Amino acid sequence: MTIALDRLSTGRMFSLVLQSPRKAPQNKYLRELPSLPYNTFADYTINSSLQVGGDFDTQVWLGKANDYRNTPLVFKFFIPSLMDPSLLQDTFAGLDRTVEDIVHCQEEVFHILWDLQGTAIPWFFGTHEVIVSGEPAYLLVMEYIPQSFDSIPLGFQFRDKDRYIKLFKSATKALDIAHSRQLYHHDIHSSNLRHDNAQVVLIDWKNDIRHFTSVEPNESFFASIDIQALFETFATINEDLGTVFVSSIENDEEIGERMRVR
Repeated sequence: MTIALDRLSTGRMFSLVLQSPRKAPQNKYLRELPSLPYNTFADYTINSSLQVGGDFDTQVWLGKANDYRNTPLVFKFFIPSLMDPSLLQDTFAGLDRTVEDIVHCQEEVFHILWDLQGTAIPWFFGTHEVIVSGEPAYLLVMEYIPQSFDSIPLGFQFRDKDRYIKLFKSATKALDIAHSRQLYHHDIHSSNLRHDNAQVVLIDWKNDIRHFTSVEPNESFFASIDIQALFETFATINEDLGTVFVSSIENDEEIGERMRVR
């Protein structure tokens, strides 16, 4: 069933069937699966904007199930008329792309990294066909992680060198798993890093190698872009620990050779 919305705005209500995520392996950092009405129609309300307007290729809103108001959800809309036309051009291959291609790149992260849902990536509740103001579009629904790296100081993990390095290594481990499955983030910066339960949560994966038009596709190259971006974000976002973090990581026997400040 296609969902129809005359417009996106605070207070808009619609009905939706959330997909229940595949059960992730247990570990001490696993967030509890949110209590929501899975696999059945329920009513939802848009509460506030997270990322909206013509400067953004996706329109992202915060909302809730009407009968589960303590569980915020991220509603990420892909509306073709509001997307940069260059995203629909594959300059390297000389082919046009569809919005469906872009949506697929992002949703496959959740399907292929199903075992990282609830830990290193958000819980994912499905892709949905929608009509917004008469225009066919797509909606991805996922868990909301409020603690952004943009909000430093965030807590003791950001004041203690060893805990800060542990946070960094948790993210590199998740990226290494993704890269081993041919998935790439391609948009790592502070606002796309969240933290929960002493680990990094990576959000807003682009996972689209086709916007790199100047090089032949190369898995190690794309992986290095992610790792370097993560390293530089950790090195620059924390003024108190930045210098000692860089020195510690570059001298780390486990991962030091992979990290260098540009």
